[in-house]
Amino acid sequence: MGKRNWVEPGDRRSGRGRSRPRLLGCTALLLLLTACSRSALEQAFAPDPSLINPGDNGAGAGAAPTGPAEVTDPAVTDPAGPAQPSPSPSTAPGGGSAARPETASPSPRPTTTASNGPERPSQAVGDRNQPSEAVAGSGAEAAPPELQAAVAEVLALGVLTSADGTAGEGGFMANQPVSRGQFAQWLLEVNNAVHGDRPALQVRSATNSEPLFRDVSTTQPNYAAIQGLAEAGILPSSLSGAQEQINFRPDAPLTREDLLLWKVPLDLRQTLPASDLTAVKEAWGFQDASKISSPALRAVLADYSNGDQAVIRRVFGYTTLLQPQKPVTQAEAAAALAYFGSSGQGISAGDVSPSNEQQPE
Repeated sequence: MGKRNWVEPGDRRSGRGRSRPRLLGCTALLLLLTACSRSALEQAFAPDPSLINPGDNGAGAGAAPTGPAEVTDPAVTDPAGPAQPSPSPSTAPGGGSAARPETASPSPRPTTTASNGPERPSQAVGDRNQPSEAVAGSGAEAAPPELQAAVAEVLALGVLTSADGTAGEGGFMANQPVSRGQFAQWLLEVNNAVHGDRPALQVRSATNSEPLFRDVSTTQPNYAAIQGLAEAGILPSSLSGAQEQINFRPDAPLTREDLLLWKVPLDLRQTLPASDLTAVKEAWGFQDASKISSPALRAVLADYSNGDQAVIRRVFGYTTLLQPQKPVTQAEAAAALAYFGSSGQGISAGDVSPSNEQQPE
């Protein structure tokens, strides 16, 4: 048998004794690592002071923590707006209490812009609903700028009447059409006013004559003027050979060719010359001369001979289109009546208006 190595009991104890210092060293190292880890963990898990009391903003280390920041928008959750919370006291560093800063309290969103916004359109609409003088159309200032002076001179005579025969400027609507009956009244009244000191150039109103037109009775407001102008041969009628003129149509709009056919005879004071389409085209160069009625061709050609005082030039300006059937506005009709006579020998409404009369000394 081989020889065994016997180890005495004392030797086993001395082996355990040699491993004990190693165990102590490991334990010390473990404690050191544990201490370091504990410090790092404490710092990692330490609460953030700003999260503990976000509303203090550095008011003090001992300030009482407040609740979390607002989560919902008060302007959305409550249409009427949240009630303003009263500031709650917080502990100051010296031990006293201090009011919590207002920044911690939720403030409602401003609504000034939203409330004022809808009011502006209503104001703009209200302004538009208020009629201006130009929209109302009364007075010379509502007429086109080129006609205002002439219209003002005629209105100053105080003889223009409204459609119902009432005199006065209040019934004058510059940009509205003038009726045939209304213009017949104006034509007679203004002519007689302009020639107030020359009765031989005035047109007499009719009184009890038999009506020449079936639609103009003696009770019609403009009967005296219409009948008087027809009896004087100014308006076409059965007396002047226009047998087809059995109706006058007093309420129909006055056309441009009507205006010339009635007004030009009172300018020239003589029989209108013969005319045809070719003569009118050569004189005026109107592109629509073919639309002028045969009776009106004579007046259109005669008006050309009146130079710058021609009705067409004074009222409509330079044009290559007469538009003979176009309705005449009240401003255009008044401007046509601002001058009577041939060029250089006529008289204007401004010459006899009350504003130009000499005041007695």
